[in-house]
Amino acid sequence: MSAGWASSMKLTLAGGLDGLLPQHLKDLVSCRVGDVGERLIDRLAEIFTVVLQGKVPANNCPFLCGGALTALNKKNGGIRSIACGNTLRRLLGKILGYGTPGNAEAVVHATRSFLSEEGKAKVLLKLDFKNAFNTIDRTKLLQALRADLPDYYALVWQMYRHSSELFFGDFVPKSESGV
Repeated sequence: MSAGWASSMKLTLAGGLDGLLPQHLKDLVSCRVGDVGERLIDRLAEIFTVVLQGKVPANNCPFLCGGALTALNKKNGGIRSIACGNTLRRLLGKILGYGTPGNAEAVVHATRSFLSEEGKAKVLLKLDFKNAFNTIDRTKLLQALRADLPDYYALVWQMYRHSSELFFGDFVPKSESGV
């Protein structure tokens, strides 16, 4: 595992429950720290392997998969809640390609390739995921993932098999739908 993620992950992102910032990680693995940084990268790779295999101890999942919740006032009244997830989990997502520039382009190319194949009749369904963010049925998501992307099933199952805990001071609401 290299520290190449540091160039594509916004270092100013907020920390999650652990308070760990992307900038902290970049500093800890920089060449200035020498062998210590390399050993940390090796340990992070070991941790990420455990997470990818879905083997995080159940009592650690609320902290890995939950988030720190912040409440902001909307201009026209009401409250907008913002959840900030665990930095290591977000880093793993970045390494896997989630939220990476160019992924939308890959989807466009894959769609074009699918539609240009000869033979079977095809149907293309375009969904607006932005508005569906908190309405996706997690059970159906996991079923589809198991069928279509089995390599990622253990990771996602671990994250969504139970409700996620969102910590807001002493108040801990649960996120039970959506992703």
